[in-house]
Amino acid sequence: GVVSTKSNERFLKIRRAQEERMKGRRKEEVIVVPGNKDVLFGRGKPFQTHQGNLRLGFLVEEALEDYFCGDRQTKMVVSKKIYQIMTNDSARFLRQDKEGVYFQVDEATALDKIDHFFRNRKHSLPANRISDAIPTKSRIKNKRDH
Repeated sequence: GVVSTKSNERFLKIRRAQEERMKGRRKEEVIVVPGNKDVLFGRGKPFQTHQGNLRLGFLVEEALEDYFCGDRQTKMVVSKKIYQIMTNDSARFLRQDKEGVYFQVDEATALDKIDHFFRNRKHSLPANRISDAIPTKSRIKNKRDH
């Protein structure tokens, strides 16, 4: 039979990239294996079913109504609160580069990810709640007139 070395070659490529990234950096800045609490950026089933992403989704579900009933400032507060809950529990928000190396993103990027979770879960609200929660031009105008 033929022995395939494709997996080994891929692993070595990733490991070399990780080691290259470690040069001149502290060891804790390079993430070899994401933890269960970490939120992973990416598309598809492996990212959707990662434990940290599932937990973030649960927290977002709990705060959906507050998020969509609020103004821009309220949305920012809700997102930041979820970010703090996650990071206080040792979660990191991680993105993978083209070599397969994970790195931690900044807070603003993590907050964008949380907002993205909210937008993707908007359909979870009952239809009448969504229409009440999302401000229309006429509601905004009426609000300003009062």
